[in-house]
Amino acid sequence: MPDQFNLFESRIKRDSGIEIVLTGSELWKNNYKDIISKWFSLLPIGYEFVGERLRAEALANGIEHPHHHNCWGAAASGFIRGWLKENRIVVSGVGQTTSVKSHAHSVRVYKKLF
Repeated sequence: MPDQFNLFESRIKRDSGIEIVLTGSELWKNNYKDIISKWFSLLPIGYEFVGERLRAEALANGIEHPHHHNCWGAAASGFIRGWLKENRIVVSGVGQTTSVKSHAHSVRVYKKLF
């Protein structure tokens, strides 16, 4: 029997994977949260960014690399989903990543509303 596509199960598995990858890195998560919260609060309304910008800002502000490279995406997606849910940002288009490690992937561009 072929695999079935299931949006709800996919979301559960995504969230479970994010939780697993971030488990045991409380200090790193707290440092990341502090840096990104401050960064976002200082952005002007209308500022556009892609998710990898969060990693760049965290690194520029002295955070150490996490224990697993998937922590970057897991932590960023948590912020972005929260901001989308709170209507603090909207998807404004599609762009490309610029980090060499990201291989110029196509990604969503977000715009800060408030």
